[in-house]
Amino acid sequence: MDLDKKLKYILESELSAYSQNGRRSGGLGSFNVGLQSVPNNGWTNVGSITKYLFDDSNQNFISSENSNILLKFYSTLNSNEKILFEDLLLTFVDKKSEYKDIAYLICFIFIRLDKLEEVIEKAVKYLKGDDSNAYDNLLHMVKLVVAREYKYFSFDTLSSISEKLENDEEAIHALLPTLREACKQTFSQELDNDEGLDISKDMRNINNYFYSNFPDEDISNQIKKIEDLFEKGSFDNADYALCVDRVRVLIVSVTKLVAIEKSKLLGGKLWQNNDDKSHGKYLYDNKFLTESEHELLKAFYTVCSNNGSHLSRSTKEIARLVKNMGYEIILLLINYLNKK
Repeated sequence: MDLDKKLKYILESELSAYSQNGRRSGGLGSFNVGLQSVPNNGWTNVGSITKYLFDDSNQNFISSENSNILLKFYSTLNSNEKILFEDLLLTFVDKKSEYKDIAYLICFIFIRLDKLEEVIEKAVKYLKGDDSNAYDNLLHMVKLVVAREYKYFSFDTLSSISEKLENDEEAIHALLPTLREACKQTFSQELDNDEGLDISKDMRNINNYFYSNFPDEDISNQIKKIEDLFEKGSFDNADYALCVDRVRVLIVSVTKLVAIEKSKLLGGKLWQNNDDKSHGKYLYDNKFLTESEHELLKAFYTVCSNNGSHLSRSTKEIARLVKNMGYEIILLLINYLNKK
């Protein structure tokens, strides 16, 4: 497979997009955001404090046609090909590269692969000092993503990048204030988090996994809809029922995806029907799930079903327990998805 040839077709397309929608017009090529896509468009009223982060942390807002194609392509590769894909893209994060001007696109891909620190290290070493604002554009891409997606980064990642760039003159102006504010917010959330750091980490890991391997799936958006319910101060029976139903839909979506992927290994086509439990049964019948794991999946589905969700204590705490159990089951299913 001519992996490098396929990559270059997409990178050439982004170069063309950047030539038409580039820094002069405040754009970033094929992306739906520009350099000023920040809170209040970068303006601060007299007597007000500059706002660096958006109120709604949304992982689905920023996108581009070329980044979507690259992520879909990545999801089709085997383990060795994925390493080659990453290595090839990193070679272009260099001021001597013909693709230096679109290093922001490569940066975005590595963010989606949960490898932001790798591309930052490469950019500091080889892209910084370029003569076309490529390094500054890359820093702005990080700022744009962090400003909108800070809840999906760990404190360790954000603080590590801040430390790497603390003496960087361009980063001091373009990125560091946003990183510091995101660090503060992430740290504050971790202090206030009733469910612990492990669950927050699990949620981020699930998001990153499906973004990297199944970019066409709606898993991240489903998780966001669940998490949004816990941002509210109040939590009534209707919120509880909605949360549990969304967890059910999420579990069904992931179970179906795993079953379809596993059916490909058997050389057959998974029979499609409307029975939500059929995909778990398929995984059990074909020895991908043990009997106890299958029973756990069925029992959890019952809890989340319309009959099981009307508990006598429909509280926020019980809803959080259902949500967290759902995340753990998804991680179990991901583990089997990764096994060949």
